[in-house]
Amino acid sequence: MKMVYSLLGSIITVLTLYFFAIPLIDVFYIGTLPDEGPGSFPGLQIFLSSLIVLPVLILLFFGLYIIFYKKMNLHGLIYGGIIGLWLLSMLMEISPLPIYYYLPLVAIVACYFLVKPSRSDQVLSWTLFGTIFGWIITYLLVIVIRAVQNSLTSYFNFDPSQKILVLVGILLFGITGWFIGKRRTSG
Repeated sequence: MKMVYSLLGSIITVLTLYFFAIPLIDVFYIGTLPDEGPGSFPGLQIFLSSLIVLPVLILLFFGLYIIFYKKMNLHGLIYGGIIGLWLLSMLMEISPLPIYYYLPLVAIVACYFLVKPSRSDQVLSWTLFGTIFGWIITYLLVIVIRAVQNSLTSYFNFDPSQKILVLVGILLFGITGWFIGKRRTSG
């Protein structure tokens, strides 16, 4: 489980840092570039660079988390990342604001200190299983609803209300998984 948690923690850390950097890059780099008119993509260089930099950062954090696995609270980091990325997704659907990009980092820092590092692997495993299962079930539910309504034009472009339905399903199934994991470890 050490490898799985280290990999998951490194992916969540890099995603969080990426979302943290988006508004900063927009203000300090893209916002200072001259407007070249329609059809220009001023952030193309950053996007292409991120295709190389992000996997390298994931590997770097993966190595660090493997080395310092016993000394770090990866359970808190993973819980914080899941909570922060879920909050970011939900709030960006309701009313998009650039300040929301900082939520995953705040959630990771908060959960790193608030979640006990001695948590059982079973609780985290059930929570992750619940979130993944919730995403699959609600995603398929939205696809079926759209097919029944004869509005299935794409498997990916959902309305905001449909995205919120999927996010609520992820939350409910994740909490259910957490409760199942808690019950199984205490009982």
